[in-house]
Amino acid sequence: MAKFLDFDALRNTDWKKPVFEKRAVWIVGFIAIIIMVIAPFVSWSSVEAVIQDGRGGTHTLVDYTKIGISFWYGFLAFVAAAFALVTYLYRHFNFTIVATAFAMLMAIIGCICYEPDALTVNFVFTTKTMTFDEFLLWMDNNVKSPLGVGPSGRELATYSPTGALSMVFFAAVALFCIYRVIKKKNQ
Repeated sequence: MAKFLDFDALRNTDWKKPVFEKRAVWIVGFIAIIIMVIAPFVSWSSVEAVIQDGRGGTHTLVDYTKIGISFWYGFLAFVAAAFALVTYLYRHFNFTIVATAFAMLMAIIGCICYEPDALTVNFVFTTKTMTFDEFLLWMDNNVKSPLGVGPSGRELATYSPTGALSMVFFAAVALFCIYRVIKKKNQ
């Protein structure tokens, strides 16, 4: 493992001269890592439920959004992505691979663990705070389709970890590009 992560080369780097290449695969990898750095600042957890009343009006029942950096795994993904960017610019691709893979792991954890702690539900003239599971049960029991046909309950609620999913996608793109750059470098 000492040869894969060469800390001596990292210590002896000239930090004044980042290396920009003009090859397409290098540029795509660079853009993917830049997007990975930005991804923790977008919504990693969102819940939205909009219902219609019998008169054709719509009411926002829940509108919950939380950015990725506010979660521990989003913060660690940001740190790993920033480290990946620096090591990519200074051609320490083995460190970039490790940092990108770690950022991807944190994003996967973000996709799995995006359930919010508490939601504030506004319904008619009532405002109630409940856990996510209580919200789903409440939706099943209390929200009925207007006219008795169509979706009701949890089918009306949308749950989305879009920021975390984009982080996973761009980390995969970056890993592929890093692999191609290393392969070209070793030829």
